[in-house]
Amino acid sequence: MHKIFYTESECPKEASRCGDFGDFKCKCNCGRDCSKFGWCGKGGLYSSTKQVEYSNWCVNRPETVHKAKLDNKQVYETKKCPAGKARCGNFGDYSCKCGCEQQCSRWGWCGQGGL
Repeated sequence: MHKIFYTESECPKEASRCGDFGDFKCKCNCGRDCSKFGWCGKGGLYSSTKQVEYSNWCVNRPETVHKAKLDNKQVYETKKCPAGKARCGNFGDYSCKCGCEQQCSRWGWCGQGGL
């Protein structure tokens, strides 16, 4: 049986986590590496200790990708999110996820780079 992969921003374990968590796996967003400690980031220890299988979603897409529903909630791409374009996160009975080159901020907005 294949395990479901989630992006780091959708990881049921905790945001910015990566690795194998038993029933599911979490993989870092585009351009980010998964450290041997199970956290996503760029440069330094993230790069020098990276776990390739859980790093850089856009380059190394997993075969089994979570696309359907998360806890029986409808999942929308950002551009089709009922809460508004560029929104991400859980919104009651549905959730919205960012595109491949973007990350979800803790305030529920998609974007690239730091704040």
